[in-house]
Order: sequence, then structure tokens, then C-alpha cells
Amino acid sequence: MTLDGVLSEIPLPSGSTPSVVITGPDGRLWVADQALQAVHRVATDGTVVSYALGFPPNGVAVGGDAAIWATSAGDGTVARMVPDDPTPQFFTIPDPLLDTRGVTLGSDGAVWFLVHRTNAVWDLGRMMPDGTYTGFTVPGFGQSAIPSAVFGSTAGDIWFNDINGQRLGRFSIATSTFAPNVGAGNPPGAMTNASDGTIW
Repeated sequence: MTLDGVLSEIPLPSGSTPSVVITGPDGRLWVADQALQAVHRVATDGTVVSYALGFPPNGVAVGGDAAIWATSAGDGTVARMVPDDPTPQFFTIPDPLLDTRGVTLGSDGAVWFLVHRTNAVWDLGRMMPDGTYTGFTVPGFGQSAIPSAVFGSTAGDIWFNDINGQRLGRFSIATSTFAPNVGAGNPPGAMTNASDGTIW
């Protein structure tokens, strides 16, 4: 859509269910598609290139290495995609786990995401561009927690939500510590920074 409200549409492959969309470092759009288990690279001229993942992507973000990263709604696989290479690179998080949720760029250049383990424990996961993984167990997040979003703030913290618990969590990258959870009053969804550094 242009600034004066003119709408144009670019068709995706048949059967697509697009969800998250971001702008890549190449200036093209990257779209997560759970139904086709792919991420689509969309140019403004209408050219669409699909990256087959073999899993439904739960989140997509640009990493500190300028690659596109996607987490899996079905297992512990994390995919890394280079804009002009049609073959994704895959990393597997150590078992046991159920799925990964969200993905965001941290101030340390790593990508961060939530990991649901089979022992009803949630981890905040950190992955470097070479696939090195570190997990930090989130205190107070058990089987009833339903996080869906994770966000790297300009202050260098990683924020994440819990829809069921109506709360937000915060992790300091600098000190590798969790702050006390903050009650939101309502189920929190997506997060972003305002120009003054506050979280919305």
C-alpha cells in the first residue's frame, strides 16, 4: 500500500497461510507460511521465491549476520536463510522439547526465542550465527504458561510474554539474569520500542 492509500496485491503460492512478515536486509519482504511450511521471499515487483523448511515456522527475524532466521512450531529446529541462497541451513536444539516460539535479534548479535520443553519448563534460547545454542530456564513459567512473542529492546534486554498468565518477562543480556515478571492486566501480545526506549 502506498502512502496515499493505493493497494496492490502479490499472490503467494496456492494454499498459503501467511502470518509474520518482515523486511529483510536485501529490501525484500520475508513471509512465514505455516500451511506450506515455508518462508517466502517477496520482491516489490511481484517475484516470489519460496524456501522449503519442512516445518511450520512460528517466527521469522533478521539476525545479526544479516540472515533470515525462523523457528519451528513443531519441533526444535531453527532455520537460517541467506537472501540469495535457496537452501536453508538447519540447527537442532537438544531434546527434550516440544517447540520453539517467536524469534528476535538481541543486542549481542544472536537470535533469541522461547523453547517449550517436555518437562513443562520454558527456556529462553540464544543461538549464535554458527548454531551455538545456550538455554536459560525462565523462572515461574510452567505448563500453564502460554508465551507467543519475544522482543529484543534497544536497551539490550529480551522481553517475552505469557498470554495465560497476563504478564511480561525480561532478561538482561549483559548480566544473564531475569527480572521479576511484570503483570500486564490483560493478555499481552506483540511488543515494540517507542522512540523514548519504552516498551509498548
